[in-house]
Amino acid sequence: AELQIELPRRTVVSGQLVAERGPVPLRGGEVLRIRDAGGQVAFVTADAEGRFRCPEPLSPGWANVRVVAGGFVFQRSVELEVDVRLEEIAANELELGVIAPAIVRGRLVDDAGAPVVGAAIVRTKPIPDGDKFTDAANALDLSSMGNQFMQLFVSDRDELLATTAKDGSFELVGVKRGPSLLRMTQRGRGSVFRLVMTEPSTQQDLGEMTMPKGRRMRGQVMRGARPVAGATVSAMDTGTRAQAQTVTDGNGNWVLDDLAPGDYRVRARLPTQPAGSPPRTVRVGDGQALADLRIVLESGRTVAGSVLGRNGQPLSGAAIAVRGGRGTTTVSADDGTFLVELPVRSVELQVTAPDRSVSSVVAVPATRDRIDIRLDTPPVCTIKARLAGLPGRSRLPSARLRFVPMVGDEEGDARTCWTETADGELQWRHCPAGPVRIEIWCDGHAPFSLRRDLTADDVHDLGEILLEPGARLLGRVVGSDGNPVDNAIVMLGEESDLESFEAGVRTAADGTFALQGVCSRARKVLVRSPGHASKAIELTLPDDVLAPEPLVIRLERGSTIEVAVARQARGSGYVHLRRAGLLVAIAEIDDQGKAWFANRSAGTYTVNVVGTDEGARPVTVSAELPRVVVSLP
Repeated sequence: AELQIELPRRTVVSGQLVAERGPVPLRGGEVLRIRDAGGQVAFVTADAEGRFRCPEPLSPGWANVRVVAGGFVFQRSVELEVDVRLEEIAANELELGVIAPAIVRGRLVDDAGAPVVGAAIVRTKPIPDGDKFTDAANALDLSSMGNQFMQLFVSDRDELLATTAKDGSFELVGVKRGPSLLRMTQRGRGSVFRLVMTEPSTQQDLGEMTMPKGRRMRGQVMRGARPVAGATVSAMDTGTRAQAQTVTDGNGNWVLDDLAPGDYRVRARLPTQPAGSPPRTVRVGDGQALADLRIVLESGRTVAGSVLGRNGQPLSGAAIAVRGGRGTTTVSADDGTFLVELPVRSVELQVTAPDRSVSSVVAVPATRDRIDIRLDTPPVCTIKARLAGLPGRSRLPSARLRFVPMVGDEEGDARTCWTETADGELQWRHCPAGPVRIEIWCDGHAPFSLRRDLTADDVHDLGEILLEPGARLLGRVVGSDGNPVDNAIVMLGEESDLESFEAGVRTAADGTFALQGVCSRARKVLVRSPGHASKAIELTLPDDVLAPEPLVIRLERGSTIEVAVARQARGSGYVHLRRAGLLVAIAEIDDQGKAWFANRSAGTYTVNVVGTDEGARPVTVSAELPRVVVSLP
């Protein structure tokens, strides 16, 4: 077959640096780095009037501009970098407002007052502590747990800001507004400092700062009587929340050097034991090595099993977790099988269907090493399709699927899931059988909908499905104070999609976004940002996509719904949250009999335990109530 590759139209980029307020020296020779949406990097040099031009065309979309050499920051972001939108036109002319940067000066000396030469000063990001990591595992939030676990191994948490000169002095240019965690390191020395910049274009002198001799912490990780190789050991400063980590060697030994004095929470983890060892608080301050800090991981047992549906069909993607404990969370494979590591004692497993609609608690005695679990799932079938996007029939890498059971013209509860495809080849084994409406959503395209009567346990091939490109919506997200909200998720769909799918479109530093795929069947825009109530707005078509100005979406402060469930009513272990009869979220009931739904917007909801419609309670949320408590009998 003929291979067709559709490339985006390239654009020539030029621009002007404009001094917005205060004296900003633009003498010429300032260097900017531009990284386009395709990852191409270009360096440009401004002339004496602040003009610059990229030597070669770039890809349209969001681009990042960073100051490499120049005594200024960008006015819009008040930082050394800013995101800009390159439109799909022949040439883009950028006007970048610049202001004088915030500057921090200081001098590092050792305990004797001598200058510390060549010390690295880096800005670091605190890693979530172990409790939050464990909470993610216990809540079956596998994506959150995975993201936090990966942070233990990435190196881009640290950004080098400066190194000290021969007299120990340093100068930090373009420090971000707000709090920053600075780590000063030199072989044999280490310290941590929390810096707060309240205003841009200000100068701050930290004076002379003592950099004490770094402390060493070392020990061994054991499992029973045997050392553990490859365990990750982390030590978090309880005051600054800065974290250091290392990996044990073949004998289970580990060493952490150049630690600043303070109290540290120390724990070890294995990939198969995300909860890890119980944390130990260790004080570092006397300069002595902690040679006998031994960390013991609980010696467990491996239990094999399988998860089956009502008719005995294997269930892939079912979640298996230790109920009320800090054990492993795992997911069943394509054939329904799983391996889970458990303590050497009797435990209960919480087993949940892939769509979280059905759950069961299964007891596992201390002597069992094999268990088969059957869930009372509704009849399902497998659907196959080949997904391609127009124009060009390009294969689509992922899809959001929505299944709506139909009884005549009446619709049942919709179920939404997200899946990756193999070069556009879709196969989903958990489609409800019977009359059902199937919707297929792919980023940047209008959704596709069809209605079929599907036979249980069969494989149904839907053939090739072509998704058309939708219209583009330009918008801007702001908070209740009118300030832009950056990094907010923006997507098309239903409110329940926010719980099961993370869209790729996010707002830029100025709150702007461009959302592709708008049509009459996809006209509801969803916005979610931490600390704000999720918002869903219905577009007015075609006015909103043709408007000369971006659509402004204002977010309000969110409320938390706390649901207390009586012991006899806990049943499946999950609570449904509905609005206007539609399912919008599912939360797990914890050991205290409570479930939480955070960042909820004003309105009326109902809550009920999964598996029963009895005892459903209404909940009214308003902006004046940050927390609403409701009890289920």
